[in-house]
Amino acid sequence: QTIEFEKSMHLKYLTVSPDAKRIFACCGSDIVIFGNTSKSQGRGKSNYHKMSFMSFHTKSVTAISLYDRFLLSAAEDGMFALWNLGSDKPVNYYSTGSRIFCMTHFAIPLEEGLVVDELSLTHCAVCGLSNGTIQPLTRPIAKGSSASAADQMVGMTVRANKCPVSSICSAWGFLYAGCADGSIKVFCSIVDKSLQ
Repeated sequence: QTIEFEKSMHLKYLTVSPDAKRIFACCGSDIVIFGNTSKSQGRGKSNYHKMSFMSFHTKSVTAISLYDRFLLSAAEDGMFALWNLGSDKPVNYYSTGSRIFCMTHFAIPLEEGLVVDELSLTHCAVCGLSNGTIQPLTRPIAKGSSASAADQMVGMTVRANKCPVSSICSAWGFLYAGCADGSIKVFCSIVDKSLQ
């Protein structure tokens, strides 16, 4: 199936729900949701159509990601937003103070030597910014915590480079930040047990 809509819209980023019933697409400052109405289950069976728009950002959305029951979005307006999947307005947002070029999830092991599973990790979103910093946002997406979607988000700033952070990803407790000068910075989380 080829899904077409406004020709003037440039699709920057896509993510698909785990059940493949919805596609979320960054189109300018909006997020467009396409739904699959196919009754058939199986390969090659799809009937996607535009369902709705999610509007909040004032500049281009640069990254979206599904996390648990939420959609995360980041944009060139410097805003990070947390959406319930059934809502057309964010339930929470945070201003990073600089254009966001990229975003990833980051899982932080709580104790050294602890077996890695979903319950032993705290999750945060990490944004790569045009000013050469990364900003981990720790709440309210911490799994297994008492955080709710409306809790205040806590962000901190880490200097990665003097030039923009243009790509970011994580694996096994390390965060990799690709910078516009061609360098890659590698960060490791250290949890202060006295703060737990």
